[in-house]
Amino acid sequence: MDFSSILQDAKTTISEFKSQNNDGIVIIRWATATGKSRLSVELSEFFDIEVISSDSRQIFRKMDIGTDKISAEIRRKIPHHQIDIVNPDEQYTAGQWKQAVDQQMDTILKKGKTPFIVGGTGLYIDSVYKNFSMPE
Repeated sequence: MDFSSILQDAKTTISEFKSQNNDGIVIIRWATATGKSRLSVELSEFFDIEVISSDSRQIFRKMDIGTDKISAEIRRKIPHHQIDIVNPDEQYTAGQWKQAVDQQMDTILKKGKTPFIVGGTGLYIDSVYKNFSMPE
């Protein structure tokens, strides 16, 4: 399946979902290097979104090589959260991530926007999707 087909399918699916769940969140999760970030950027042309990264490496400042962080230019156009938030020598747990993301989702929804959780760290995504209770 080519990218334009994936984009069209995603637009249709999200439009249908949003018509029934105005305050719903969208999760884009696939394997590494499959175009998740590109898809979220393309979808931002059709939906008023803010992106929450669910990548356990993009949280670290100065770790740009190998993490495929979205460019600063795009981040100025489309707000992205959970990128460059801690130094590499600091601890940051899945519990801290979930606590921050719960607040960020509420804030994004209050603005009338749709939170897009984008990335491949399953524990991060599941902590929100399955509403895990996690200690900080």
